[in-house]
Amino acid sequence: MLGVGVGLCVDAKRTGLSVVLAIVVCIVLLAVLQRWNIRKTFARFGLVLGSAAFTVAPLIASNMSRFGVFLPDRAPVDKLQTSPASLAGAGIVTALRDGWIPGMLWNAFETFWAAFGWGNLKIHALVYLSLALVCAVAVLGLAYAATDSWHTKGSLKPQMSISDTDGKSGTAQLLLVAYFVAIMFLPTFRAIAYQDRDLLAGRYLLPALPAIAVLISVGLVRIFNRLIWLPYAVALSSLMLATSVPAIILPSAYAPIVAQNQRSDQSSPLLNIGNRVQLVKIAAEEIRIYDIVEGRTLPFVNVSATWHVTGVFTDNLAFGISVIGRDNEVLGTANVFAQGGNYPTSNWRPGDEFIDGYIVELQKKDATLPALGRVSVTLFQPVNSTALLEGKPTYVVEAGQLLTATDPRGQSVTPIVGHFRISNYLQGPDQISTAQTTSLASFGGIALTSSRFGGIAPDGTVRAGAPVVVYFNYRALNSQLPQTTAFVHAVDESGKPITQDDHIPVSGYPSDLWVMGEIMSSTFVITPPVAFRGELSLETGVYQSATLERLPSATASNTYKLRSITVVP
Repeated sequence: MLGVGVGLCVDAKRTGLSVVLAIVVCIVLLAVLQRWNIRKTFARFGLVLGSAAFTVAPLIASNMSRFGVFLPDRAPVDKLQTSPASLAGAGIVTALRDGWIPGMLWNAFETFWAAFGWGNLKIHALVYLSLALVCAVAVLGLAYAATDSWHTKGSLKPQMSISDTDGKSGTAQLLLVAYFVAIMFLPTFRAIAYQDRDLLAGRYLLPALPAIAVLISVGLVRIFNRLIWLPYAVALSSLMLATSVPAIILPSAYAPIVAQNQRSDQSSPLLNIGNRVQLVKIAAEEIRIYDIVEGRTLPFVNVSATWHVTGVFTDNLAFGISVIGRDNEVLGTANVFAQGGNYPTSNWRPGDEFIDGYIVELQKKDATLPALGRVSVTLFQPVNSTALLEGKPTYVVEAGQLLTATDPRGQSVTPIVGHFRISNYLQGPDQISTAQTTSLASFGGIALTSSRFGGIAPDGTVRAGAPVVVYFNYRALNSQLPQTTAFVHAVDESGKPITQDDHIPVSGYPSDLWVMGEIMSSTFVITPPVAFRGELSLETGVYQSATLERLPSATASNTYKLRSITVVP
């Protein structure tokens, strides 16, 4: 039964290997303390580990056929498959140099006692300090019991109660300590190997929970052995802690964020998905997150969406959140369940309104950055599977059948919404200049720093019907510009426009997203009519896209004359 249980632990999760190590240590200690002979020791080892191996064999065979490894790791680079000795040695030296081992141990302590989910829900710091004090007193009690037994009996088998005379409780204590240390060994090694203090999480130590509970209780009773009522107080307080903490923390933490029964905003929704939920608001911003495995900072987009439920869901659907760059290029996608799985669609009720957040990694190499960022939002039937990503098996949520998205008028639309800036995250910092440079002209907060031309002969002539290309460099004078449109007009001697080219200054990157000091390039094309002959003046300017009002410049017409050309046959 013990071997099958160990095998099931490994079947459940890779970290079940810690239980295997703990069982081996305990059997070795039992063999020494109870003086098993060699035959009995190997027989019991073989029985436990053999039944464990038989239990886990189907999983091993499946992993080998699918991924080529016994127990795959989700990390992009599986450092544990290299030399453990070199990793542990270098890891310990680095950890001691950086001084983060105490933080690692305290993180394990906190997340063992009370940290739900992935360690994101914790109790008050004073509670942790109180628990640490209790544990410290218990350790002192265990140490006192061991030293007292050593001095009185000359043995390492301490008496753990007044009535104990045969030392069996001392053996049990030693086994429990060995079990706890063995449970800690592998996750501690992994944390040091990956140089990540958070990898020693309390949930990895939960298999040792019964051992820790007994050790704490025995330690407290030993140091206060004259208090007859203490064992009952310890048991009662432990029960109260175990039942009250989840009841206090979980209901509020896992409740839908800003869930309510009435709409707070009566404006038209951005999207109606499946005629059962509406996208009310959406906001996004680019952020940088340091990846400790890859050892570098990676670009992400933090998306926040407000949803309003209008229908009933009986199934559990997932969101598909994609970040869109120029020309609707998909730069990154995250398929996730509502509020991290804590608020499934089957719990949604008409009238609920909630806020959900999504973190999308930008992975696509886009050479046209910086750019306008938008978000594609879908709701779909999830297809759960395991895929090979970068040669490693990874659990993924794939998109199944999509729910139809419509606009407020009920027309089917592509569900692309949002308006935010995506920086040049792959090619280094944006071209931000703080130097005072001369400009040909300025239009509000936009400076025209240079211009050049293509398609014009050295004598200034242009053939009718042949295009003239104008190349501009712009510089943002501040970071709070309106959305604008730039133009190049070709006007005759009377000031009448003959031909023109109007578009946003930088395609796919509107001016309201520009950063002060940023330098950008733009191209305009002017084609004189085939029938036109004579002089044309090329003029440029900028106007607000919404109002068509020109941004102020140094001239009465708020334009800047680039040059003159002569149109010839």
